[in-house]
Amino acid sequence: ATMLVLASCTDDQNDEYEALTAKNFQVEETYEAISGKSVQTCATSKIIANETINAGKIIVETDGTNLIVTYKVDIEWQLDNTNLYLGDIDDVPTHSNGTPRTRSFPYRAWHSSRTNKVVYTIPLDDIDLDCFAILGHAIVTKYDKRGNAIYCTNSWVKGKKFSSNSWAMRSTLCKSGCTSTTDGPVIQSR
Repeated sequence: ATMLVLASCTDDQNDEYEALTAKNFQVEETYEAISGKSVQTCATSKIIANETINAGKIIVETDGTNLIVTYKVDIEWQLDNTNLYLGDIDDVPTHSNGTPRTRSFPYRAWHSSRTNKVVYTIPLDDIDLDCFAILGHAIVTKYDKRGNAIYCTNSWVKGKKFSSNSWAMRSTLCKSGCTSTTDGPVIQSR
């Protein structure tokens, strides 16, 4: 049963979906922490796997030029795929039932085995709105203490419920609040 679940988590990476076009961004995969960046933290939130399990956190930072979004899962988890949407809430790509179509998010990547940290670097100038919706999704795999994959599941960055049809979540982030204040998180429900 585990093999079937794991296969179902990765067999859609080659599916053809029309994705929104991202302007410029970089994706960096690591297994250990990156240090030495001079950045200001804008917001943090939990990564919730399978609707109820705390699997890690997302950190949103800025260096004044870029928005830096870091997915970091706990040691017993790995990031298989990450999908990130930043923009107008009304422009979030959705399926016909109103749930987010994550494979059409503009920032997305598949990751190598045992990746537990992924960093997206996005120029602030490429984000057209001052305040915008942020939806963070990932497919994650959990491992037991012997290093065996237990299961694979969807996860969302904790926020306000996106729609009544799914457990997808969203938040709002403001560029001006992140770059002009020094007193912490800006993520807010809208």
